[in-house]
Amino acid sequence: MKKKILKSGADSTNKCNFSEGFSSDTFLGWHRDGGILNEHFDNVLREKKLSIKCAVWLSEVKDGGGNLLFLEGSHCDFQKKNEEYKLKKIAASPGDITFFDRRILHTRTPNYLLEERLVIFIEYSVKWLKRKQIMNFKVTDDELDISLFSNEQKGWELYKQDGY
Repeated sequence: MKKKILKSGADSTNKCNFSEGFSSDTFLGWHRDGGILNEHFDNVLREKKLSIKCAVWLSEVKDGGGNLLFLEGSHCDFQKKNEEYKLKKIAASPGDITFFDRRILHTRTPNYLLEERLVIFIEYSVKWLKRKQIMNFKVTDDELDISLFSNEQKGWELYKQDGY
């Protein structure tokens, strides 16, 4: 499967990581994607979405098979304790797609089944966002939505206010 994807001729400048060899009893722990972006932006921009992730399921995921787990609403309220959130377990069939905010607390269950869990995670981010970038800017919700969901804005337009 991995070789077939890599030899498909797709031209991309994005990074592609294949994770293999996880023990079936590995529990990755609750986390938010985005690292320093969460620390820097989310205290100020909690309601703004800088990126959305999607899981493209290549295999069936059912109970005991490495399900993706979310704590519903944890991307909106950073003050609650984990126990106060409702747990959402994702079951999927091949070809299903799950979209989620990168700030939501999530993990996966151990895979106790004999089948491999195959999934591709894709992140859709605003064009001007760099990994581990720290910056101070003021952006409206509409500007973020346009940058995230359309091609109407050039990637560097939001830097103009900072003199770039």
